Amino acid sequence: MGNGRPCSGYASEYFKDGITNGAEWYVVMGGMQDYNYIHSNCLELTIEMSCVKFPAESKLKTYWDAHKVSLLTFMSQVHTGVKGVIRNDLGAGIGRATVSVSGIRHNIHSADDGDYWRLVVPGTYTITISAPGYISATNSVVVSSGLATELNFVLKQVGQPSLAPATVSSLQPTTTTVSSLQPAATQVLFPVETQLTTQETEFSQQSSVLLPTSSAVPSSSTEIKSTVKIQVPSQVPSVDSTVHYSQHNYQQMTSFLQEQASKCPSITKLASIGTSRGGKPIYSLEMTENPGLMQRKPHVGLVGSLQGTDIVGKELLLKLIEYLCNAYQQKEASITKLVQTTVLHIVPAVDVDGNEKAAEGDCSGTLDPKDDLSRSFYYNLTQKEQSSLPKNIAEFLQSAADEPQEVKLVKKWMKNNSFALVADFSGGEMVARYPMSIHMTESDAVKDSVTSDDGLFKELALSFSKTHPTMHLGHGCNESSAGFTDGIVNGAQWKELHYTMQDYAYLTLDIPQLSFFISCCKYPPATELENIWEANREPLLAFVGKAHQAVQGVLHTLDHRPLNSTTVIIKGSKSAIVLKQNGANLYRLLSKGKYKITAHALGYSSVTKEVTINDGLKADIMFNLHEKPRFTHHKYAAMEAFLRDVSSKCPSITRLYSIGQTVQYRDIWVMEISDNPGVHEAGEPEFSYVGGLHGNEVVGKEMLLLMIQHLCLSYGKDDLVTRLVNTTRIHIMPVLNLDGYELASEGDCSSNKGRNNARDVDINSNFPGLYDTRRKMHEAETNAMMKWIQKYPFVLSASLHGGSLVANFPFDVHPQGRALPNPTPDDDIFRYLATTYANSHPSMHYGKPLCPGPSVGEEFSKGITNGAAWRSSGGGMKDYIYQNTNCLEIGIHMGCCKFPYAQELEHHWKEHKDPLFFFVFQVHRGVKGFVYDDTGSPIPNAVISVKERDHDVTTAKDGDFWRILTPGAYQITASAPGREKVTLDAQVHPNEPATQVKFTLRKKNLVFGLPAAVMVGISALVTIVLVLVVVGLWRLARYRKQLQVRRNGYIMDYEQERSINSFNSKALLNNEYSDDTDDDEEDIILENVRR
Repeated sequence: MGNGRPCSGYASEYFKDGITNGAEWYVVMGGMQDYNYIHSNCLELTIEMSCVKFPAESKLKTYWDAHKVSLLTFMSQVHTGVKGVIRNDLGAGIGRATVSVSGIRHNIHSADDGDYWRLVVPGTYTITISAPGYISATNSVVVSSGLATELNFVLKQVGQPSLAPATVSSLQPTTTTVSSLQPAATQVLFPVETQLTTQETEFSQQSSVLLPTSSAVPSSSTEIKSTVKIQVPSQVPSVDSTVHYSQHNYQQMTSFLQEQASKCPSITKLASIGTSRGGKPIYSLEMTENPGLMQRKPHVGLVGSLQGTDIVGKELLLKLIEYLCNAYQQKEASITKLVQTTVLHIVPAVDVDGNEKAAEGDCSGTLDPKDDLSRSFYYNLTQKEQSSLPKNIAEFLQSAADEPQEVKLVKKWMKNNSFALVADFSGGEMVARYPMSIHMTESDAVKDSVTSDDGLFKELALSFSKTHPTMHLGHGCNESSAGFTDGIVNGAQWKELHYTMQDYAYLTLDIPQLSFFISCCKYPPATELENIWEANREPLLAFVGKAHQAVQGVLHTLDHRPLNSTTVIIKGSKSAIVLKQNGANLYRLLSKGKYKITAHALGYSSVTKEVTINDGLKADIMFNLHEKPRFTHHKYAAMEAFLRDVSSKCPSITRLYSIGQTVQYRDIWVMEISDNPGVHEAGEPEFSYVGGLHGNEVVGKEMLLLMIQHLCLSYGKDDLVTRLVNTTRIHIMPVLNLDGYELASEGDCSSNKGRNNARDVDINSNFPGLYDTRRKMHEAETNAMMKWIQKYPFVLSASLHGGSLVANFPFDVHPQGRALPNPTPDDDIFRYLATTYANSHPSMHYGKPLCPGPSVGEEFSKGITNGAAWRSSGGGMKDYIYQNTNCLEIGIHMGCCKFPYAQELEHHWKEHKDPLFFFVFQVHRGVKGFVYDDTGSPIPNAVISVKERDHDVTTAKDGDFWRILTPGAYQITASAPGREKVTLDAQVHPNEPATQVKFTLRKKNLVFGLPAAVMVGISALVTIVLVLVVVGLWRLARYRKQLQVRRNGYIMDYEQERSINSFNSKALLNNEYSDDTDDDEEDIILENVRR
């Protein structure tokens, strides 16, 4: 629209900046926008939204995406210009008053309640208000960009005297001098009723409130100065410096407050928030150093006597004022610090009229509901909740004018002071009550009666009750009752009360407020006041000190211009809090713990900070948001220029490198983002994103370019980005199939044009497959990819695709080639990783992409699927990476349209920015560590095994390893050739960084290349064999010795053997034998018988 040439069918038609005066274009008689301008306060525009009056249904989403932001932005303009309320001097709104702006010949009128809104562009204006029967009033105002400047008017009736009668209790006329206007409440100090001689005294009171304006407005505070002439006593009764514990009626309370303000002028400022229905001023005493000035301190409101019959809170707060004043004058360290760092606004009594009717000793203080201010803070409920209200409470819905005057004043007081913390004090029980006081069913901030700040409320309540001598016991005032655990209670779980002040403060103003019931008697005897003060002094101071337990910061652009309209999301461990900021300053109480705080502003990229809140301490942060990028498609040359530009802007954290070239010789670029680019840092995991495996699926490419830019611009400003870059080596390849992309066409959502590379090969089917039976010829892109993933020790990766909305994981192929599940040994881990991405996406986890065409009914449980179960396809990159590297990779299909129009890219970025970002963090899950030898040197290529998981990883060159695992207990084993295995137990915790383990592998003791134990075994075996051989030989020798050598029946003894052996055979043959016996009897041969 902004280019001014909307419709090709009307080539000659041109509208500068896309706008035109209606009559200048063509004349329309009886037009609605003309009627509204002439006959009402409304300014109406006619917006021509399309060149086609009845477009095809398929185009509606395109129109919605094109006009959505413009519609919302236009609607927000209703909050610009000037607004305010026109009242008479009695505080009643004046309806149908005429609002005239000098120089603009068009008047508007106030609504029935006196409120008006006048849209004007930034500038200086003179505004005049007139109404029948009233004297006209004129003021000048400076209108800035941003939210409307508030300018209120009080008109005097014609014939009204300039001064009221001399009764000092009546409302006095005010003369207002406006130097420059900001939304503020004019507060007037009124005198007390007295019979003493009076003199005329002039009080000057300044009130200033921070206005959320643009940077064009000076940052110095501006004020409304009011000079009020009133009647006051010539003498104020002196108050004895000795502590007196007595009840104060209204006159005594007023004198007491004036005396304390006079006694400690450097830290006090007495003012009135308005007058009661009985004409009595309702006093507020501000206590801080340099009161009345805009200071970046937490503001704490303390309120007493919301019920007229309840005075115990009033007396406690009066005593607190005296105590703080005395302690500050005595330079007591803790009180001095409190007064220096905190702004206290103390309203001792709200129902000042009711106080005068109360009677000492009336402990129950029963009130008619219509007189109970503590239950008259009306606010809007949902229609469902309204229908269930009791009749006596629902009566207020008939007219907003039924709200008591005192309540209106307190509401205005709360709104104007931007309180960080509020408390009201009452009697009738002994307990600390916190919101909510009703059960709610339709609120984002409240579930039943439990708020998003339940942890904070309990902590605040306990800060009081635990310090109180008896409240923490939980007995309350009825010993027979069940009591209150730790002396605190959720309001609705005690007794349901509609429209309490604490509920109004929380739901309407986002102010945490608690109600402290500090005495069983609402109007105790004066003799009990000392005990009540002593019991509640320290709890009260402890509670006020909690106002500093907060996150404090500012929200600026990169060039330090304040952002005045932002949304801040505070995420803790159990809940999330959403704040609508109408100013550049942030101050929010939080319970102790760790938080992620994200700031959003229209037209700017969000920024997240991490803070830790400690007991009673502030965490200071600064948000610097950069403008959102331009959303456009990048051809090869534009992409290369974009990457070089980012690299030149962030040289300390980026490195642009090429992993090779495509078939058509285009460089395949990768952007490395790390705090030490170009270096693998020991212990730091490496992550990769890969886009454009299919050239016509371009959403992934553009998302990765935007992510590169976001990491560059947010580093050092966004805590999460900074931490991620400092602890991770990130490699981002926007597109692999560059040649195919050059062939694809914008707006082509479903065809395959550009899907394959220049040789018409599907790169995502060109990797070595699980079940390939023959060798493939790999494409240039495939070869470059395989070398890249082998070069770097990637731990986790994701490839980005289009055509559906789902996260899929290996294996992508089934051995039967059918669409059936084929899980990996790490199926649970892959499901966890895919679910992490799907759950971070606003709609992926629903599992219903609803993509037009044959797959319109396709569904995926939880938005994830096993690749083979979806569509079996071999040669995929995910399968190859899982089988051949340490890396786990999933595929992310970014949307139904493969090549959407450029104006749709912003929508995709909003949906995928957080999932892409937080998926990188998953590289830090599981187990990590180092493997060293016994000298402390790293062992590369050591094998890391997980018991009962058939998939190992290896260590990198520095001996570091990473193994992504789901939460649970594991046995991790490290092994390396020539070294002893070591097994350690490791516990992986959910949502915690990886558990670190360290392995030291000792050398195995080898002898001749064999382990010592084996060598001992062999040596023992050899020894046994040798012993057996020796024993055998000995036995054999022994056997031979004993062997009878039988020769003709005799045995040769040793001598015979020797004689035989001493001769040769010839000599033996020559020997003659002679028989020495005398007879010729045949010799008897004796044979040895072997036994």
